[in-house]
Amino acid sequence: MDRATIADFKSSIFEVISTKSAKSYGSDCSIDFFTNDPRKPSRQTQKVNYGTDGLRYLDNYLPKEIFASNKNILVVRKGQPYPIADLTDPEDAVTENEEIIPTSPQRKLSTKSFGKIFNKNQNNLSESDGSPLKLQSYADFSFCDSPSYNSPAIFHRPQGVIYVPEGFTCRMSRHLVSLFNVNYTELMDQSTDVISKLPSFWSLCDGTDIQSTVLMGAIPVLYKSEAACHWGLKWTTFTQVETDDIDSIEEKVFNGRVTNNNCFARYDVVQSSAYQGTVSLEFTWKKGSKLLQKPEFCSEAVIKASVTSGDVRSPVIGLFKELTILKSFMSAITTGEINWATSKDDTLPLIDQVKELIESMKLGDAENLNRIQGDDSKQSPMDQFKLEERLDYDFTDYLWKIMITCSSYSELTASLNYIFRALSKGEFQPAVHKKNKTMMAQLIRDSFTGRLVIPHMGGIFPLKLVVEMGIEKLRCDYAHAFVSLDLTTLVHLNYFIQTDLELQEKINNLEKLHHSLEMVVMIHLFLGLPYSFISSCVQKMLKYYESKPVNISEVFEFPVPTKQDLLATVKSSLPSLWSLTVQKKVGNLDLTESKVWTLTTSQPFVHLKKEDDDEKDDKRNEEKPKLFVTYREDSISILG
Repeated sequence: MDRATIADFKSSIFEVISTKSAKSYGSDCSIDFFTNDPRKPSRQTQKVNYGTDGLRYLDNYLPKEIFASNKNILVVRKGQPYPIADLTDPEDAVTENEEIIPTSPQRKLSTKSFGKIFNKNQNNLSESDGSPLKLQSYADFSFCDSPSYNSPAIFHRPQGVIYVPEGFTCRMSRHLVSLFNVNYTELMDQSTDVISKLPSFWSLCDGTDIQSTVLMGAIPVLYKSEAACHWGLKWTTFTQVETDDIDSIEEKVFNGRVTNNNCFARYDVVQSSAYQGTVSLEFTWKKGSKLLQKPEFCSEAVIKASVTSGDVRSPVIGLFKELTILKSFMSAITTGEINWATSKDDTLPLIDQVKELIESMKLGDAENLNRIQGDDSKQSPMDQFKLEERLDYDFTDYLWKIMITCSSYSELTASLNYIFRALSKGEFQPAVHKKNKTMMAQLIRDSFTGRLVIPHMGGIFPLKLVVEMGIEKLRCDYAHAFVSLDLTTLVHLNYFIQTDLELQEKINNLEKLHHSLEMVVMIHLFLGLPYSFISSCVQKMLKYYESKPVNISEVFEFPVPTKQDLLATVKSSLPSLWSLTVQKKVGNLDLTESKVWTLTTSQPFVHLKKEDDDEKDDKRNEEKPKLFVTYREDSISILG
């Protein structure tokens, strides 16, 4: 290994670190830069200067310490840096302060064309698309055709170019890691600050050697004693075998020396391909006795979940639809654009629905009012989560339910004018709640004393009337949903249902309430956990949203007691990931070396996947499935 080669490699590494970019080394090697994402601390998501789908498994299979804050990662692979032009649109180019998450290449959505508020748009707000879910016994949605509600909130970015990385031979990888180690050793006389900025270094391997090495790397480590700081390197190698003979591997692992160990198992209860959300159960326990051992009663369990609102099979889809329409009306106020509902042949014109409502109010016809109130009852097919509607609707609540079917601006103004003329003539006196502070409620109260002045129906005023009614109605609906199910109290909801806010702030708070409700509904449906636990999940969600905006990609963690019913959920399931870890202290130092066995039912390393892997997965015998067993081993050397 000559000095020129070492110097050239050092120059390439420091150029990658300084520019936070990918760089070619030699004729067929790319050095890729990753860094921890400070904006998503709860998710071990790395960022890179290009969007590749090939390295997102790193956070699951590399030692967790390399993902601490301010830690960078260098990954070398076969090939050249991926061209950014193939991965992003020109308008989506990476700026100096913005990087792209290394998952599927991300492209900006094209702006959806909305009809101007004075023009009629034929987009149907009730359309949906998708495929049925065929999963847990707690929530059988197989009879339902459509998984998502057609809303801008749930559009997915289109797929762009996907590059799959390729690994080196084990010999070449050892050479590259050795080059990194030599350069690291030469920096031992540098300051602590300089050394601490060095990244960990990883080389992808093709698994063709006799040990089937799939990944190897070196991690700078620091040990601080009373006298000085000691620097070293942690060598880590990953080998892998595909087998259905777990017994033979088990004998090698549990050979009498492996007694003090830590076990981990992850079960994917719900996946995003089947429902607009994900739910996984993660268990940790000590002293495992066999591979793929089921979690014990002494295990610590955590639910990890994320959800995107809009699945039509959700019991709260009715609330989501109303919230989506409310946001559309609010958008009309701020941008002048809106998606109007499409008129249907079997639906009365808006003005006729208003007349029918007024006649029902005059006659006190509760049957007709209940029909208006209960229109969405058939949209909640699941009865595992009993979400009863409020019974204390006032006039503005009923009116909002009609106004959401409005198909044009002229239809809206004509209907409101009809209502105000009827009020001014004293033809009816509808009831409104005392706490209803909307403009419509105040105008109705004015009509009781003959002081009503019919407002001019022009500009955004009719839209503001409708938005206020929608906010008031949904504010009461969400409060009722949480309180009636004993999920929380009004005291804990006060922050989200306060009335002295701007319209947009009120809608933002309603979105937070809906996302919280959607989350706990999903957890309850698929895990069947008691309301006492669901209530604790609600409290955590509400606490989070008091200071954070809605983030549908956020993965929430909910510690849960390991009880019989929870263990029964995973009793007959194969974990998506199962691992056993054995740790050993290095001398008297506060450093540990690890041996980790990880079992998965599918190939975890993207650079090793073959085109026919998915077909093989489908044909496997479920009674004796093929498993990928990955073995990781650390070795620490103190250098100075």
